[in-house]
Amino acid sequence: MISENISIKKWGNSQGIRLSNNILKHLGMKYPDENELKLEFNDNGIFLSKKKDAIDELFKNFDYEKYKKEAPSGEVNWGQAVGKEKIE
Repeated sequence: MISENISIKKWGNSQGIRLSNNILKHLGMKYPDENELKLEFNDNGIFLSKKKDAIDELFKNFDYEKYKKEAPSGEVNWGQAVGKEKIE
């Protein structure tokens, strides 16, 4: 766990905080511009966490090792062409 003291500063008509590179690195945010964080708060404090992508949520229970064992090997027959697929 990383602990740092930070200050709240005026930023336009709002207030803002700056996160150090150390914190961003700990969150795995190499290029943080335009990334989103999840903010939660309660009576005990404010909590920031890295917002998970929708794809992360979709695959959160995906077991890759199990998939490798059960997945068909070789080509897969998807059936007859039904659109404008180019088949050579």
